[in-house]
Amino acid sequence: MDQKLEHDWCERNKRPILEILQQVLPSRGRLLEIGSGSGQHATFFAEHLPEWTWLPSDVEEKNLASVRAWAAEKQLPNLLEPVSIDVLDAPWNVGPVDALFSSNLIHIAPWSCCLDLMAGAHRHVEAGGLLILYGPFRIAGEHTADSNAAFDKKIRERDARFGVRDLEAVCEAAEGFELLERFEMPANNQVVVLRRLGAFTLFCRWVARRCTVAVLGDSRLQKLNLRFPSMEAKNGQRASQERENQQNETLNQREKEEESRQTGGKGVELACPHPDFLDGN
Repeated sequence: MDQKLEHDWCERNKRPILEILQQVLPSRGRLLEIGSGSGQHATFFAEHLPEWTWLPSDVEEKNLASVRAWAAEKQLPNLLEPVSIDVLDAPWNVGPVDALFSSNLIHIAPWSCCLDLMAGAHRHVEAGGLLILYGPFRIAGEHTADSNAAFDKKIRERDARFGVRDLEAVCEAAEGFELLERFEMPANNQVVVLRRLGAFTLFCRWVARRCTVAVLGDSRLQKLNLRFPSMEAKNGQRASQERENQQNETLNQREKEEESRQTGGKGVELACPHPDFLDGN
């Protein structure tokens, strides 16, 4: 029986994403894909990036089987055997990588999945390496299109813990990374590219900030930040709002679970749902 899954949205977006990968990735390296789904992306990108070793992963066995089926058809030497990874679990046992790619994941999973994805990236992506995310984002707290607002409403109705994320909150959650580039994509999606900072760069930035505090003083520095808000301050505000929203979503979910127990209802909840169960772009 053919275990190969195929999704229209993967066919639609694979070429535009490939163009960005070819633009931002170095000439060669090792890349970990989180949430490979059907495997269409993994096989297509590995085929067109032959100098990159591509390591696909997923949490669902049906998707892992599909990745294997696509790989068996293509027989690509740089496409590795897929591994089972749930981002909520640590460690991932995949070793260091030069880049991490994830498509259409963080908006249809609890916020904790995003946080653990960033923590995993921090553990495994080498200094100077890239974290590349594809999907819809809110920019400065606003949806980039009415269709994204409608999609956000739809997925939140399905699960209150889901939702199109604020880019600023995601960037703040990516500890040790800095936003390198953002590309607008078809169907109102974005490719967000973050770069892993080395320990020396982080240390220099810490020293520079401490020197600024020493010269200006904490109170004056805070006034400057309020008068001329930095990206760091904006990120913090967005992240605080995101955390508050997540806390409200968690309370709503607990109320639903309590109501379900009282009425005798039963259900199965995935630890980190994969995007393939929803329509995507």
